[in-house]
Amino acid sequence: MAKNVNEEYKRRESISDRLADKIATYVGSWGFIGFFFLLIFLYILLNFGWFGVKPFDCYPYVFLNLILAVMASIQAPIIMMSQNREAKRDRLRSEQDYQVNVRAEQEIQDVQEHLHRMEDRIDELLKEVKRLQRK
Repeated sequence: MAKNVNEEYKRRESISDRLADKIATYVGSWGFIGFFFLLIFLYILLNFGWFGVKPFDCYPYVFLNLILAVMASIQAPIIMMSQNREAKRDRLRSEQDYQVNVRAEQEIQDVQEHLHRMEDRIDELLKEVKRLQRK
């Protein structure tokens, strides 16, 4: 019987694996991209002094660049961990598919052999019937 690879894999996942997957799913969404652009836009507006706040990171926004670099350096490994786990899950699925295909091929060969034996037996019986009809 075929196993459900997803259930088996989920059973073995740790809390950090699930957390990394959730973060990677959120970070890789259009919602995050829109939210992130909104935050950057607000950051730039604050540093123009439009809201009565004294600019704390003037152009070229060195502190913003630092924040973005740190965020990218944290996001990249989390996304890679999630992708590696997905690749491992895909390998498990393909191995299971291969095993199922091998078993199916063997069963098909068994059925074909059985049909050939039945065909040979039918031919023998037809010959016997013809022989008896001649007598």
